[in-house]
Amino acid sequence: MEQLGEYHLRRGQLALAEPWFRRAAERGDVDGMANLGMTLLERGEIAEAEGWLRRAVNAGNRPAGTTLGALLIQRGDYGEAEPLLRASAAAGSVFALVNLSNLLDDTGRGGEARQMLHAAATGTGAPEASLALGILLVRDGDAAGAEPWLRMAADTGDVDALAYLGGALLQTGRVREAERVLRSAGDAGHPYAVHALAALLVQRGRRRDRAEAERLLRQLAETGGAEDRRGG
Repeated sequence: MEQLGEYHLRRGQLALAEPWFRRAAERGDVDGMANLGMTLLERGEIAEAEGWLRRAVNAGNRPAGTTLGALLIQRGDYGEAEPLLRASAAAGSVFALVNLSNLLDDTGRGGEARQMLHAAATGTGAPEASLALGILLVRDGDAAGAEPWLRMAADTGDVDALAYLGGALLQTGRVREAERVLRSAGDAGHPYAVHALAALLVQRGRRRDRAEAERLLRQLAETGGAEDRRGG
């Protein structure tokens, strides 16, 4: 049953995956509980998803703890989320580590967040940790310090990292390289990159640059990408 659910899940067939996960979960399969919770969460059925995730966590399922922790952060329940994410991060989940670092930064413990991300980025080379560290440093006003971490993540093909690298380069005055990087991320449809590039073009003041900026923003709106994926 679990395998059939995973088969459909890999193909994005959530409605077909759910009944198989539900059967496994109702028979007491812990992975089935976790997968059912995650599937329900993807479908927007938050209340039931949380219930199954909690049952999986209580049975020792770490991935469920990571997902539940992220859900609790969205709700603003940092106190319950933190131990769940710490446990999952200690077990090697980079996703949990990144969410934990954001929680720590939001609660005034940015120094601890940066130390954790630095250790992960240098120890495992995880691009997610490099990207998260770079973004934290940009938020702290240290664009120069953020650049190598963002570049490390961008070199793996991460479009978010490419976009934020362009922004960091702008802040350090390297406009020509910034424009090239932002164009690359913008071509991949990254909203932050398109907005930053459009602002750069408008600042130049030339008619053709303003026209290009308008075209880029219009195309972004038409494709439904008006909002920045990371709110940056």
